[in-house]
Amino acid sequence: MKRKQGRIRVWIAYSLTRTCCLACLFGLVILGLAGCASTHQNKEDAIPIDLFQLLIEMGYQPNRGLAGIYEPGNLIQTKEPGAQGKPVAFSTPIVFKWRKDCFPDQNPHVSPFVVPDTVGRTSDAFSLDASLVRLFLPMLKFDRSSVSDYRIELGKARIHTLAKGDLSHNFSPNCVKALSRAMADDDRIEWFSVIVEAVVVDSLTIEMKWQSGTDAAFRLGILDTLKQQLAGIFTGQDRSGLGLLTNNSHQSVLQAKQSVIIGYRMRPIQPVMREK
Repeated sequence: MKRKQGRIRVWIAYSLTRTCCLACLFGLVILGLAGCASTHQNKEDAIPIDLFQLLIEMGYQPNRGLAGIYEPGNLIQTKEPGAQGKPVAFSTPIVFKWRKDCFPDQNPHVSPFVVPDTVGRTSDAFSLDASLVRLFLPMLKFDRSSVSDYRIELGKARIHTLAKGDLSHNFSPNCVKALSRAMADDDRIEWFSVIVEAVVVDSLTIEMKWQSGTDAAFRLGILDTLKQQLAGIFTGQDRSGLGLLTNNSHQSVLQAKQSVIIGYRMRPIQPVMREK
């Protein structure tokens, strides 16, 4: 076997039409990277916690920017051909194909997100202070001359999973053809990965405390900017965005009762060609 120890090869085979008079079977291999578990040292009152670090220790990639593209089953591309054929990384990954295109019959399994070292306790909410807000939402900029303090609260978290075994042999023919065309256009298969798991919270709340004397029109301008900056983070069909719960001279509270992805796992794929 060509891969080093610690990687699992899972066959996902497809038949393609004949090209160049060569009949072959095209396979996609999802490579599962063996993770190294580490112990998270929490206090008994583990929530609020360092959610960014917790996700890393649990084997997830924290979703910096809270982009809504990391839904299980989505096929993600990280690089593209550049000058003289050298690969160029995207500033953020892009969706090559959605789950409905590649796995139309697969729906993620949903299970509780259990916080380690809390006696199996699931999360009701996570509170992000200013330092964590900067990690998860680096695009947000708060003017300290008008905002005295702020925090973000994330709602109940659940894990959405597509099992690798369920993906085997289930790439749609159209998805395989799209990948084949991409390879013909000088993309490389190692630039593509499948999202297999995501940690999803069911709401997002932003609370801001205003400096004394902040003008009402200026406050509304800041709130409108926040809504625009966060418009792309919500998943699913209902993307109505943030609604205003409270707005006065002391504080403003924005809330969205919508799914937000805070972390994910993805697995690379690779082609395998075999003659009949």
